[in-house]
Amino acid sequence: MTGVQTCALPISGLVVPDDISFEKWEAIGKKLKEIAKSVHFWLGDWLLEGARIFGEMYSQAIDESGFDQKILRNDLSVCSRVKKSIRKDDLSWSHHKQVAFFEPKLQKFFLDIAEKGNLSNDELRKAIKEFRENKK
Repeated sequence: MTGVQTCALPISGLVVPDDISFEKWEAIGKKLKEIAKSVHFWLGDWLLEGARIFGEMYSQAIDESGFDQKILRNDLSVCSRVKKSIRKDDLSWSHHKQVAFFEPKLQKFFLDIAEKGNLSNDELRKAIKEFRENKK
């Protein structure tokens, strides 16, 4: 993690040295944004891989993980439906969640539109709503 190695990352906070350069401090912020944006994908994929590798045993680890079960179920649901090959790094978890219940071709279609049009989550929601209304 470029730029982050100059800081300590304990669970309860971020420790930044007083002599850090602005550029390194800024890089840390960018890396933290990437981490925050990625965590639900990582959790969902962690669950998928746990189920694949360990079968039913993985549910015991989930119970002991301390994560909110509703959040984990949601993460698993989205990651199991929106394959890695379709996901867009430039889009949020929420963008992907909105398209999760479509078949893969439509998922890709809407994610491509959102990425190319730089659509916010709300703008994507509106585009999906219009699509559904025009389909009726």
